[in-house]
Amino acid sequence: MARTARQAALICSIDLPAMSGDASTPHPWLQALAQELAACDAPVTMTLLDMAPAGYVHSLFSLQHELALRVEASWGHPEAGRPAFAQTLRSQLQVAQAQGVTVTTLAWGDFPLTPHTDLLVKLGISAVRMSSAAMKTGLLRLKAPAAAAPGQMIRYGLWTAPAVAQWRPGQSIRTIRRPLAQAAAEGMAHLICDFSQVRLDAPLDPSFRQALLELTRHRHNGAMQVQTIGQFADSRLPARPSAPAQSILRAA
Repeated sequence: MARTARQAALICSIDLPAMSGDASTPHPWLQALAQELAACDAPVTMTLLDMAPAGYVHSLFSLQHELALRVEASWGHPEAGRPAFAQTLRSQLQVAQAQGVTVTTLAWGDFPLTPHTDLLVKLGISAVRMSSAAMKTGLLRLKAPAAAAPGQMIRYGLWTAPAVAQWRPGQSIRTIRRPLAQAAAEGMAHLICDFSQVRLDAPLDPSFRQALLELTRHRHNGAMQVQTIGQFADSRLPARPSAPAQSILRAA
């Protein structure tokens, strides 16, 4: 597959709340989110703690979006060990694959990145999202200086997508305005919208659209493209590892 030229990137990743995989139980909050994203016309990366509902989430959203797995410290922290890490990750990827969803992005928590990055590449992972807190506290150790590029290669075929701002329901939009503007000027702005603690029977926070627009408005100020994390990683290298080559939320 031909690769696109590298371009400054705007990324929004959305942490979804826990939910069941039962498609017969409608989640109005999730449906409202799908409608809002359709109106904004911006591809996003959505993260789940468990891939059991991946097929249900897939059915609600446009194929332009991506679905990623959030890594918990219980199995992702280096102290958990390689066997537990490998077993849990492989199991989650298989659950998603069985529903027609190929996962190529992991969303890391505020703990050190696994030293077993070879497993990530072997299992088809091409990008790791790191929170702004993790980046500031040095939980991700890179060989290259952090200021060298907006996204850093961890090893061949594996990139980091560091976030610069995080927004939660009820939070003032002003708190994300400056960091997003500064990061966009440097070539990559990544916003995390954290809905992990919301109730699925609650209404979608109306400020979400403002938060997303605070990011996407920068695409009109230059050659900025709104991308999923997977698309960002895909544009970094001339070729991808031979393992699963499809982006998430595309039929397998």
